[in-house]
Amino acid sequence: MDIQDHLAPAHAPASVAHNRRELTVRAEIYGMRVAAVWQVVMSIARDIENIRIATDQRHGYEQVTLSFARASFESLEAIADRLRQMPWVANTTLC
Repeated sequence: MDIQDHLAPAHAPASVAHNRRELTVRAEIYGMRVAAVWQVVMSIARDIENIRIATDQRHGYEQVTLSFARASFESLEAIADRLRQMPWVANTTLC
């Protein structure tokens, strides 16, 4: 499998896409700790469908967005709460 296959957006069936959730973690530029995010989501990592990492130098932030197809809202909410407690996290959203 080519690396581009991993970077392409996932195409989920409509029944799965309906349950898709996204968790976004934002930090100040150069402040993102990807390893720390990964440690927090490790328990539901098997449900990660897609990962997007973005940097906006003009506005001074970096963000990681994780898409989940099957993870329960309750488990994602607990993970978001845990990430919000980390001092380097500027914002965490779950939708």
